Amino acid sequence: MLALAFATVATGASRPRLPLASGPSDVVRQVVMSGGVVGTGSLLFNLAAGRPAALRRARRWAAVSAGFSGGRATCQWVHKTDDVFARLAGACCAGALGAPSLPQVPVRVLSFAALTLLIERLEPLAEGQLRSIQLSTPGIEERRRPWRYVGNTPQAAGAARNVFGERVGEGVRPGSRLERWIESLNRELGHVQ
Repeated sequence: MLALAFATVATGASRPRLPLASGPSDVVRQVVMSGGVVGTGSLLFNLAAGRPAALRRARRWAAVSAGFSGGRATCQWVHKTDDVFARLAGACCAGALGAPSLPQVPVRVLSFAALTLLIERLEPLAEGQLRSIQLSTPGIEERRRPWRYVGNTPQAAGAARNVFGERVGEGVRPGSRLERWIESLNRELGHVQ
């Protein structure tokens, strides 16, 4: 789960803008859809992997998913906005519903809430980095020039050479030192073409 959080932040993936939950029917619909999809997917995955207690695992994943979507939808319905409090309510519900035993509920709620707040704090930074990368991408006129980037500074492409002394980006040319080296490795390993 932590890897998914960091991947979301690192890629700058933004949340899809879904319509706000406007009533209890929207809340129930989101809970049933989320729990059903995730629970079914988890059950099929665990059965295919031959894991023991596949149904128990699927129920826990369905409960966590239903908690996230249900807590968030309930907060959207009450506050009429989708903000950090809605996502925090979803995380707390997911932590409570996903705990395997009653004594683990506080720890799960706190860890899910902390992870949500961490993502909320890091997401604007990742989006800002993504925007700065997109803004610093050269235009069509500059793309025609042979530039390469070292760090954040453009340099002439003629200076780029690989470890074999050949120009970077040209691929493996027939008869090049890189191709001769690959062929010698293939001969040593008995993979003669």
